[in-house]
Amino acid sequence: MINQKIIFYYVIFSWIGLWASLGSNPYDFLFIFEKEKNILLNFNNMDFTKIINFIRSIFIPISLLISLVILIQFRKKKIDKLIFILVLIQISQIFSTFLSGQTRISELENTIDHIGRYYWIICTLSLLAVYQISCKIGEDSNKIIFKISIFFLILITFFFSYKILADFIFLPSQKSVYHLSVFRENAFFLSHDIPRVTGLSRTIIFLYIFTIFYKSNFEVYNKYIKYLFLTILGSLIILFQTKFGIISFILINIIFFFISKNKLKSIKFILILLIFQFFLIFSVLGVKFLYNKYVTDYYQIQKIEKYVLDKNIIERIPEANKSQATVDEYNFMRKYNLDRKDFSFKEYLDKIILSGRIRLWGEAIEFSLERPFFGYGSMSDRVFLNESKLYNKRFVEPVSNSYIYAFLSGGIPSLFLILYFWSTLLYRNILSFQRKAAFTNENKIGYMLILFILLRTLIENSMMIFGIDFILLIHAMTIIKNK
Repeated sequence: MINQKIIFYYVIFSWIGLWASLGSNPYDFLFIFEKEKNILLNFNNMDFTKIINFIRSIFIPISLLISLVILIQFRKKKIDKLIFILVLIQISQIFSTFLSGQTRISELENTIDHIGRYYWIICTLSLLAVYQISCKIGEDSNKIIFKISIFFLILITFFFSYKILADFIFLPSQKSVYHLSVFRENAFFLSHDIPRVTGLSRTIIFLYIFTIFYKSNFEVYNKYIKYLFLTILGSLIILFQTKFGIISFILINIIFFFISKNKLKSIKFILILLIFQFFLIFSVLGVKFLYNKYVTDYYQIQKIEKYVLDKNIIERIPEANKSQATVDEYNFMRKYNLDRKDFSFKEYLDKIILSGRIRLWGEAIEFSLERPFFGYGSMSDRVFLNESKLYNKRFVEPVSNSYIYAFLSGGIPSLFLILYFWSTLLYRNILSFQRKAAFTNENKIGYMLILFILLRTLIENSMMIFGIDFILLIHAMTIIKNK
């Protein structure tokens, strides 16, 4: 019998490790098998960054093995139904990935690539295992890991937002944060791409939900901190100009107003926030304007951008996006290509509203119907739907829909399981919602997180892949269940 205190500290350490592993990929440790037969030689050639990434990626399978050993101690205790469904989804993905070696997708990948597709399944199972241990040892453990998650959300938001905004201000050619080039040599962290504004905006939305609905026992002391935090978060959402971010921002404020007991106080709160948020936005734009005014000489601009940008930027930017590297191409407001007069509604819906997702969905469904019962395995969308680009980048583009992804990667069983999961979760939430005594501020956070993750499943792979969406979904489930 493992000591309860040791298990508690293991849960805390593992949850930190799982967050720290975000952004890693299987090639951070599988590379040692790729080129050299002598594994020790590959280890000797690792620099500091590779060592860090190796530790981050190898932590996942080690954590899963240790967690499974610990769970044997709690085998007599029941597993929550929703957690069990999530485990079954991952098992179906394992089964489908194994069978995908018999399909034409195997022609698009080597052995290392195929093994790597199991990595994100292992990540998800490791998270579920650690979470299950946390549930077994008590509610206090769940509260602590939730605080850890909030800490990492704050860290990710401010670290990468600072990096993006600094580049936006000091790169004269960039007039819009949304169109900020991702092809710069300083657009990497630990040799991996930094989050795009679309992904970072999602993270900020989750943090905004927590902040606006959070109410502490020291409200007077925290009032101004809360205003400051919401001002910064709201300003970033507006500056980033992602469609989901802007719509979510508006929707959150509307919901906050309608569920508030004091409508006059809530509308005053929102209006003050908006004033401060736009003041901060115009301050950022003002700093950029003044800097660009200072750097007016064309050759001075070229000198700055030659220093900041990768020397091979033009060669690495796709032909259609080369204009991103030119001076004075964009204004602050995000632009849409609506110059064509014969723009059909379908084209408008696909390219402007859904950013090309209809094409991806159509291709994915077409492929899925060829193999409806077993699918093509984990991450098959990023391999199968982009086979022409495979040799330039291993994993290129997601299908951007959780249900289509489930169908493509795991077939009908996986699709049925995710639909069953959401129907069960929503039914549980409705029952909880009907109990007015349970409608606390914490519960509001749980409901809002579930709502926005559900919305994201329509336009992103979201909780089907190990990441922030999946972690926060687990927390939201815990909040609702406990209350």
